[in-house]
Amino acid sequence: MTIYIMRTGISHLPLHSGQAPRWLFTLMVRLVREVLGHVVSEYGAEEVLRRLSDPFWCQAFGCLLGFDCHSSGVTATTGGAVKEAVKGLAHDFGFAVAGGKGATAGWTPVEITAACERLAYPPIHWSLQAAWWAKFDSAAVQDGYQRYHQCFSLP
Repeated sequence: MTIYIMRTGISHLPLHSGQAPRWLFTLMVRLVREVLGHVVSEYGAEEVLRRLSDPFWCQAFGCLLGFDCHSSGVTATTGGAVKEAVKGLAHDFGFAVAGGKGATAGWTPVEITAACERLAYPPIHWSLQAAWWAKFDSAAVQDGYQRYHQCFSLP
């Protein structure tokens, strides 16, 4: 039995505009595919999703991928790299990723429906959750951003 220790405290991760250079993002996607492929084969898809939902693990993973800017931008960039890495390989990885940063986040319900059809899940449940989280994110904005980033994983 594995016991997980809950970490508490405050992290200061300022929001930054801009994006990772294309050459770096391309390399990040390739590395994500390899690393997550090994984690899935060793521990399963649920463990990958549990780890990605841990902000400290996600921050460290983003730095491992080469995005060394210590800010909240690493979360959006890592989420985008994970989405690109598993695109079209949902059956192999055991999960799909929908959403993204800025205007891309608005396409989340459409992407969820498409992923659900490929994975044979009922889309209404997942689409409603995505809509709820988008509303929650917009209500809990930080630094005046409107729904800065939404990355939704379907097991």
